[in-house]
Amino acid sequence: MYRRVMPALIAVPCMALLMSLAAGAPLAGLGNIITGGAVRLAPFYVAVIFGALLGRVTIETGIARTIVNLAAEFGGERPFVLSLVFCAIVAVLFASLQGWAASSWWVRSFCRS
Repeated sequence: MYRRVMPALIAVPCMALLMSLAAGAPLAGLGNIITGGAVRLAPFYVAVIFGALLGRVTIETGIARTIVNLAAEFGGERPFVLSLVFCAIVAVLFASLQGWAASSWWVRSFCRS
């Protein structure tokens, strides 16, 4: 993964096999480890894909450049107000990709005073 020898989608199951063998798991249970691990990792793969999509959208629409310029210009004067504005921007972006349920959870979880 780090040296770009093999993609992460192949490296993670291989690593699961190696770690389970190193831990002494029985050979008969290796299939369950791979299938169970894939099911447990599915939400994280979806989150990574949506995060990459959100990153592409912010770069191509110019939102990322605007955010950097705003942070550089106003960050020193009122950092708390700027952080609240950025929190609202991220919530709107998440809502546009995943619906209001996901963004309202994010706002309730991370934007508490």
